[in-house]
Amino acid sequence: MSKNRPIFFFKKAWNDFKNYFDVKCKCYSAEMEKEDAKKSHWICWSESDLVTQLTRFYYKRLEESGLNDIEVHINERLSPSNFEDYRFYDSLIEVKNKLNRVPRPDLIIAFENRDEPFILCAEAKCLRYSVEEVSRKERTVLNGIREDIKKLRTLRSYNVCSSIAYILLDDYYFIEEENRARVIKKRLGEYCQKYGIIKMYHTSEAKIPRATRGMK
Repeated sequence: MSKNRPIFFFKKAWNDFKNYFDVKCKCYSAEMEKEDAKKSHWICWSESDLVTQLTRFYYKRLEESGLNDIEVHINERLSPSNFEDYRFYDSLIEVKNKLNRVPRPDLIIAFENRDEPFILCAEAKCLRYSVEEVSRKERTVLNGIREDIKKLRTLRSYNVCSSIAYILLDDYYFIEEENRARVIKKRLGEYCQKYGIIKMYHTSEAKIPRATRGMK
């Protein structure tokens, strides 16, 4: 079976999630003052929530399509010792040395009971507060994205996976720091285009549509 089909349905699942997220945001915010809605966060409280919600829609798409030999794994450590029977065992050792740590992708799509490279590895960000402020400017969103992309590119370059994706839900910057939000979106788009990464980007604009007029 072509690996394009699982990825095709993964992209469909992302659209399903975005529609679901927007409907819920509109529903919740309709009962609140605009300023309160801007500060409220629903559905996804973390990267784990974001990936879990997306996976929920993905499994539904897989079931409807008859693809029953696909599995999704969340936040799994790719320790070489756990993959001794896989074709990419030696590659994982090289990846560990390259990154100076054991990689832990936020999401992995793999064929069930096959020892071949994963169909896809993905990283996710759910932005609900200022990373720069919380870390006292020791960390930035862009630096985090660059580190994530380095990890994904390394996994793909060593044939641990065939495709890579970046999932980003902006539930803060596009409201509170519009200039930074534009830079984040632009840089992510540039990285994804340059390195052949599947881009999955969304904001919570649905809860306060007027606050983000002009942002596309």
